[in-house]
Amino acid sequence: MNTNINNLFNYTKNRIEKTNIIKNPYEYLYIENFIEDKFYDRLLNYINNTITKNKIYDKIKTTPPNAPNTPHEGTSKYIGMGKRYILYTYNYKDIRKKLDQSIYNLFNILINKEIQKIIFNKFTYVRKKEICDTFFSTIDYCTMKYDYPLHIDRNPKNITFVFYLADDNKNEHLGTMIYDKEKKYHTKVPFRKNTCLIFAPYGNPKPTYHRMKYENFKNNCKY
Repeated sequence: MNTNINNLFNYTKNRIEKTNIIKNPYEYLYIENFIEDKFYDRLLNYINNTITKNKIYDKIKTTPPNAPNTPHEGTSKYIGMGKRYILYTYNYKDIRKKLDQSIYNLFNILINKEIQKIIFNKFTYVRKKEICDTFFSTIDYCTMKYDYPLHIDRNPKNITFVFYLADDNKNEHLGTMIYDKEKKYHTKVPFRKNTCLIFAPYGNPKPTYHRMKYENFKNNCKY
């Protein structure tokens, strides 16, 4: 690693190490100030002024018919509405070309073997505590009235990172909604600048049910 990348790496490593696991209704990490501020500002500026401004995406979805798909909540009023733009940035071993260096730097930190070990050791359960060399990543940006159904991330995901790309902290209600094993709403992690939600989804004895609902905000909700 060069000096700059090494500093970025050590900063995020320290943030992960110092954050305590939350255990209910399943284990997860909610890490504030996940990357250095200048690093975050460059990343966010690129996404705002290049990706979302120019509507760069590979796939677009609207609220699906199964939202929110829980016995304790009615059918979403936003079916067929809203838009979720999905840009594939890292597909297993293939990195998308011509991205800003800030995105490559973030990838290099998250797939680092030392970071993987630290995260594995935080959790009681991870399906395979083996160092991975594959990584799947997208940049998603959603408009109003997109309702993301209740779900559990599927195989082959060992670890899920949801990195919030908020412009400010005025829309905390857009965070991830967390549910218990009975699919009852438990809590919501706030949608805040430079924060990251991490959990171990696949095959977990405590199912990692979660969903998102995007309403009452301006511009795009990005993660």
